Amino acid sequence: MVIDCHKLYVVAFFDIFAYAILLGLFLFRTIPYKLRALILVFLGLSVGVVVFFATGDKGAGLFWVFAIPPLANLLLGLGWGLAFYTMTVVLFVGIGALIASNLSLSPALNKISLDSWIVYAVNFLVANAIVTVPLGALLAGLFRSADGAKRRLENLQALNAIDRAIITNLDLKPTLSALLKETIMQLQVDAAAVWLSDKAGQRHFSQGEAIR
Repeated sequence: MVIDCHKLYVVAFFDIFAYAILLGLFLFRTIPYKLRALILVFLGLSVGVVVFFATGDKGAGLFWVFAIPPLANLLLGLGWGLAFYTMTVVLFVGIGALIASNLSLSPALNKISLDSWIVYAVNFLVANAIVTVPLGALLAGLFRSADGAKRRLENLQALNAIDRAIITNLDLKPTLSALLKETIMQLQVDAAAVWLSDKAGQRHFSQGEAIR
């Protein structure tokens, strides 16, 4: 297949532009992670679309498009992976509409028949869904497991700190202070207090702690 050199120049300039943005994302670490990840994924999708319209189904454009939903899963979670998969579906439907109406924006697309595009698109989207959905569910489960393990470790560390306070201090005040500090940290509250009951059943304020 002969590809117009002008198209290749457009792809080359776009690739340089994309690499410049990637360099900026690497250098400017002050940009929030989620925004950097979204820019990276959108940039990859844009590269895939540009390369596809320049080279047709023989180039690497569809490889880029295929990789975007799994990449979004990895960087942003299952929700974003499904969102970019939906964008991929819309993209393929739009290309099919262009082919059907003979309004394709690239000479490379003029050589693709509608029937062959439908077969290709269905296989592409099914394979992409098979990769995207299980991968996203697996990563979500791993993240939940890691968060649970971290939470259990924090609870054990809090109990250990309280145990040390009880063993090393005979005075009630340091023990209650350690208990309150760990309670504030584990429950993520601004303040906590202990009230003690006397023999008559009356409750009296004993000690409190607050985030300073």
